[in-house]
Amino acid sequence: MPSFYFRFFWWSLLMLASLLWSTHAAMDLLPKQPDVQQLPTYPRAQQLEITSPQLVGFVYRSMTSFETVDSPDRVLAFYQNELIDAGWQPRFNKNDTRIRLGFITRGCPYYYLGVRTSQPRSHQTHVEVQLIKAVCR
Repeated sequence: MPSFYFRFFWWSLLMLASLLWSTHAAMDLLPKQPDVQQLPTYPRAQQLEITSPQLVGFVYRSMTSFETVDSPDRVLAFYQNELIDAGWQPRFNKNDTRIRLGFITRGCPYYYLGVRTSQPRSHQTHVEVQLIKAVCR
C-alpha cells in the first residue's frame, strides 16, 4: 500500500497540472494583440489628421483628430460600440466629452485608447483619438 506522502505527492502533481492547463486554456481565450492598424474611422469624419506613433519613454503615442457635424454623444457612442465589439474594455469613467478604453492582452504591452470631444464652434465637433502602447522594459 502506497504511503501517505506518495499519494499526497501524486495528488498535488495532478492538481498542479490541472491548474496549469486551465490557466493556459483561459489565457488562450484572450486576444494576443489588438489590431491597431484597423481602428475604426468615424464615418462622417472631415479634415482627418493622423500623427505617426512617437516613442516617449516606454510609451508609443499616436493621435488621430477630425471634425464632424455630429454631436459628441453620437461620436462617443460609435467608438464605444465599435471598440467594445473588437475586444476593448471600458476603463475609468465615461463622461459627456470622452471615453477611455483598455485592451487586455496576455501580458505586456498594454494598450489604451482615449476618445475626447469638444465643440469649439457651433455645429462642429472636434474629436481626438489617442492610442497609447506601453511597452515592457
